[in-house]
Amino acid sequence: MIGDIGLAAIANSSILSNLNQLDVFGNEIRAIGLTSLAQSTTITCLTSLKLEANQINDFCVKILSSSSNFANLTELDLNSNLIGDLGVIALFGSEILKNLSSLKIFGAQFGILGA
Repeated sequence: MIGDIGLAAIANSSILSNLNQLDVFGNEIRAIGLTSLAQSTTITCLTSLKLEANQINDFCVKILSSSSNFANLTELDLNSNLIGDLGVIALFGSEILKNLSSLKIFGAQFGILGA
């Protein structure tokens, strides 16, 4: 399990500057790790980001939906995370994520506000 520290190491690696797909399924990624990726100056070409089964919550989704590092994403997998109404609203209201052609949020706990 790489966790937030491992994701921060990936985000700061100049060797991975051409990385376009990242799958960190089940690695206990939280806001700290996601912030590292969102603020990375080297990982800026991602087209696919798979964050299934981590600790992604509404705050994390706001980080995702507001960072220009994620503007090229066409695929985003957030299945089995802790996403509620505010996260869903952030996803669907994001200008940054306008290129998404695949969004997975199975298991999100949203109600009327996020519908």
